[in-house]
Amino acid sequence: MNRDAPAPDDVPPVDHDMTQDMSALEGWQNDPGAHLEQMAGMDDGYCERLTFARMQWRHAGAAPSAEQARMRAQCYSLLIAVIPVEEPQFYARGLRLAMHFSLLSIISGEMIPDAVWGIAHKLYRAAETSGTARKDTGVGASAEHFYVRMLLFAVLGAGSYTRRQADKIFDWFGEWSEGTQIESKYDPARHDYCVDLAGTHGPLPMAAGGEPAEPRYFDHARVVAHVGKARADYFQTICTLTLGSYATNPMFELYEALDQVNRFWAFVEARRGGRGSDRQRVGNLDVHAVSGFMDCVKACVMSGPSAVWRMTDLSPSGAGFVVPAEAGKVAKGVLVAFWAPEQSQWVIGSSVRVIANAEGQQVGVQRLAGDWRPVRLLDDTQGDFIPDPATDINFGFFVFGDKVRGLADSLVLRSGAFNPAQVHFVDTEDGRYRVRMSRLIQHGTDWERIGIDVVGRG
Repeated sequence: MNRDAPAPDDVPPVDHDMTQDMSALEGWQNDPGAHLEQMAGMDDGYCERLTFARMQWRHAGAAPSAEQARMRAQCYSLLIAVIPVEEPQFYARGLRLAMHFSLLSIISGEMIPDAVWGIAHKLYRAAETSGTARKDTGVGASAEHFYVRMLLFAVLGAGSYTRRQADKIFDWFGEWSEGTQIESKYDPARHDYCVDLAGTHGPLPMAAGGEPAEPRYFDHARVVAHVGKARADYFQTICTLTLGSYATNPMFELYEALDQVNRFWAFVEARRGGRGSDRQRVGNLDVHAVSGFMDCVKACVMSGPSAVWRMTDLSPSGAGFVVPAEAGKVAKGVLVAFWAPEQSQWVIGSSVRVIANAEGQQVGVQRLAGDWRPVRLLDDTQGDFIPDPATDINFGFFVFGDKVRGLADSLVLRSGAFNPAQVHFVDTEDGRYRVRMSRLIQHGTDWERIGIDVVGRG
């Protein structure tokens, strides 16, 4: 295998101040066979640290960017050190590291670098050649399992998911990918994606064309079955949640993730069957858009200023844009509003994927609502409704629910607005209502989506 694998351009510089001494890596690369036990120990230690770090990130609601970059650099350092070791166990270890690198890349809003894909393909080919691809060589799973999990996650990872949703999908696939195998013969009735073991790219849809030099295929039917069951279970749990529980509950956000995954696979199967798709490639369609909670309120309610973004694709779950540099930078996780020409209305969403490119940024927006009304939150000390969203931080959006998807009415308000202890007045076009905030459904950098219980009118 290639000892001189190139470093991907977007990988942070290697941090040599690690919990364990990384200076030994150079010695391992010169004489890897003499240090297999130490390498295995460092690999296991890294996986334990990453598991603990992910638990902390989930508890905090976000991962510190510096810490995430450091974990990503350490992962790549270990991956490079593992490459020359021609032992079956280290093929699996390398693929596990590549899989973890894919997780850290995607939850950081980055694409998985071509160099990492090239390494992963070579490691799997080596495991396949040695006849150990489907055997557990002492790492807890087979090389094939780690490879399949990385491929499945990459297929979905570019979608419009929040950090918490993507992190949970990665864990789900740890169990749901069991039994899915890499196959060398193409079956048009089952295979929708392929990889080229001789290439440096991730999985590509069969419709992409081209002739891979060393094609491999995988069937996602098992995963689809698990997604459908989990979606039904989560929906039942949501329906039976106690309304008086005011703590932040991720169940609603995770149900949304399952719903998106379910719709994605329905689209994939429709594409295979030639029945069309719910996702439209719209080419280079210029649309008005704006980011940031208060700027969204101004644009949507008061026809305030907006920029021009180039829409590249559109689906019921979101949209993709190229944001030119002159339109300003879009931060990940903020509220976004864009004008939907086919609906002649503003759609609100959240920027869940932001990647810098030569033109400016590629931005993936997860749709929150197209059916909404402006509202202003009041307490009993405030006077009549005076629409001034340019300065009033209590403005927001009333989002109508979707009975088919099991989603109730909700409010999208500025970050920090959730207060279940107080009864609020909500002024709408239909009058004034007294409501109590019951749960925090979703949140981003500057916004919160809040479930409400209507207490009365006036």
